[in-house]
Amino acid sequence: MKQMIKHIILLLFLAWGGACFSQSVQNDGNIALNWEIYDPRFDGAEVDAQLNEIAAFIKENPQEIYLVTGHVDERWRGPYSVKLTLKRTQWVTQSLLVRLGDVDVIMIPIDLEDKCPRIPHAKTEEEHACNRRVAIQTYSPNLYPGNCAIRVEHEVSRRLLSEE
Repeated sequence: MKQMIKHIILLLFLAWGGACFSQSVQNDGNIALNWEIYDPRFDGAEVDAQLNEIAAFIKENPQEIYLVTGHVDERWRGPYSVKLTLKRTQWVTQSLLVRLGDVDVIMIPIDLEDKCPRIPHAKTEEEHACNRRVAIQTYSPNLYPGNCAIRVEHEVSRRLLSEE
């Protein structure tokens, strides 16, 4: 029987005074990482401490592929949202790579814009805030649904082919 391991989920929701929480269980026995940051400033001691914890996890599991995905709420569409989510994912990716030092790891930043909201058709400011995030996850096929899956699989394939 395969051991069920809970994903590690560390949530920060500093700017909006609330929290979004999700929990999932992985049935294949693999260790998985699923971390989300909800602070649009991406600064401060709490974020720094969380990034240190994530880097420690990655150092213990360097064989995995890690996705760093950027998300905005559904009200933000267009070129600015692409720039914003890409900037956020690149900042988190670079911050982790600095902490990892010479650890050889595959980390893929991906801009998903408003395509994969945590709360579809958000109405309140709190719901919109839950959709603005950067997620750091252990890659597994079918991690995202629909168009997000196509984008993620494309980026992972492109990166892995460039590594050969």
